[in-house]
Amino acid sequence: MQLIPWKHRNGVRPSLHSAHPLDTQFDALVQQFFSGPFVGEAAAHAGSLATAMDVSESADEVVLRADLPGVPSDALEITFNEGVLTISGEKRDEHNREKEGWRVSERRFGSFKRSFAIASPVDESKIAAEHKDGVLTVRLPKVAPPKARKIEIRPS
Repeated sequence: MQLIPWKHRNGVRPSLHSAHPLDTQFDALVQQFFSGPFVGEAAAHAGSLATAMDVSESADEVVLRADLPGVPSDALEITFNEGVLTISGEKRDEHNREKEGWRVSERRFGSFKRSFAIASPVDESKIAAEHKDGVLTVRLPKVAPPKARKIEIRPS
């Protein structure tokens, strides 16, 4: 059995020890930056805009439910185009608190957009959406499959 040295896609062999001390310092700087407190906070806030969604399908319809706490109905947009359902919106959140001698004001806002390809044929004229208690429910009724019909053969 022969061992073949492993190489990156660009053909360069990785090494355990860097050829130049600046490479090690640069790697440490990048690692420190991406694990710092500001990036961690930004990632946590960005994750709060990621919308949790459930998609279920029955014989009659496809139902999509999205958790959208704090997002008003007028900040949502739902489109259906060529078999793709897209839900987009914007969330704005502002908190002001005042206590003895100090004041805290926090603002967060951002937009989100999620798209789903719907494999089943849908009756576009009957798509309905409801937004209640922070949950958006979109119902996409399926088109009834065509029934087989018997074709009469006429004598010629």
